[in-house]
Amino acid sequence: ELIVAVFACRSEVLAAEAVSCLNKALCHLKDIWEEIGILEDQRLQRTNVVKNHIKNLLEMMVKEEESLKKRLLSSIQTCRTEMEKLCLELQIPIFEEEEGISMLQQEKNIRTEVEALIKEKNQRMQQLKALLEQDQDLCDILCSIPYGIAPDSVPSLEQLENFHQHIGKQNEEKVGTLLFLCSHCPANSGPGSRTDSESFRLSRRTFTCSKSSP
Repeated sequence: ELIVAVFACRSEVLAAEAVSCLNKALCHLKDIWEEIGILEDQRLQRTNVVKNHIKNLLEMMVKEEESLKKRLLSSIQTCRTEMEKLCLELQIPIFEEEEGISMLQQEKNIRTEVEALIKEKNQRMQQLKALLEQDQDLCDILCSIPYGIAPDSVPSLEQLENFHQHIGKQNEEKVGTLLFLCSHCPANSGPGSRTDSESFRLSRRTFTCSKSSP
């Protein structure tokens, strides 16, 4: 409240100074016209020109500021819509806007929140992409079905955690399968044999046979 009061006081002072400057300029013009010898009716015409010039200038300034206000309101609405969309995609509560602040601060706050949400969305999508790539590699090795998650939708934190756990279990199964095959294929343990996960891939037939072997 104190800041608002100080700002209002300064605004009144500036307005008074503007009126004072205008009055001084008009008085100066009047003195010049009298020295020159301009007749009264011509002085009135010149005064009217000055008035119209100042009026047009102020109206132009008001129009520019009104345009700025409209752009701010439009930006706030656009950012708010984007924010709500991102919150829905990320499955998180909608950002609660602060009350009693200026439009400039409001626009800045919402824009900052949108940037943070976009960053969060990108991070989740990058994690999802990496997990999908790992899952595909494991599916190729284990001849298993890909994990059921939409690759184009933003996953929730819970979905990412569940996917992480699934990958962990698949890796454990891969290790168990490789150990099983190594223990049943002693002839392939000599030079040139390759059982590491980078070079070893099971066909569905080989995998089925290995699981059915005594």
